[in-house]
Amino acid sequence: MDTVTIKAKGISVTLDLAVGHIADMTVEADGRRLQPLHRAPWVGAPRESLPQDLPEGTVRLSGDFLCAPFSRADVEEAPLHGWPANSAWDLVEDSAISDGWRASFRLRRKVMGASVDKVLTLRDNHPFLYQEHVFFGGAGAISVAHHPMTVMRGGG
Repeated sequence: MDTVTIKAKGISVTLDLAVGHIADMTVEADGRRLQPLHRAPWVGAPRESLPQDLPEGTVRLSGDFLCAPFSRADVEEAPLHGWPANSAWDLVEDSAISDGWRASFRLRRKVMGASVDKVLTLRDNHPFLYQEHVFFGGAGAISVAHHPMTVMRGGG
């Protein structure tokens, strides 16, 4: 799997570049290690063991991802939850900031003619991922949402 991991004091986040999903988020505090995001149990299984018509975003279903559109595409041809959740992202910037780390990524495909950037920021000793998505150019309206998936032992 082609991934990029960013870290700040007490937190790390790994992005799956094939589909733009957060493959892992780990928070360390008070001697505890928390991994609150869910990853589908079939991720990493041989591709031939899965139905051939599954969108790539379902094959690699992890953590949190951007949907554009949220659900089925009815405006332009795209897989379930759109290209941001089903196609490759490129690393654009990866650098330290004064109190943490920031990385920027760009979707290789366009969404209704728009380029899409993903900016992930971690701050030292903050147990949060600060996430931003920016659409540049394009035309039209589309539903857009984050799709977080959490896992809690004992049902939360």
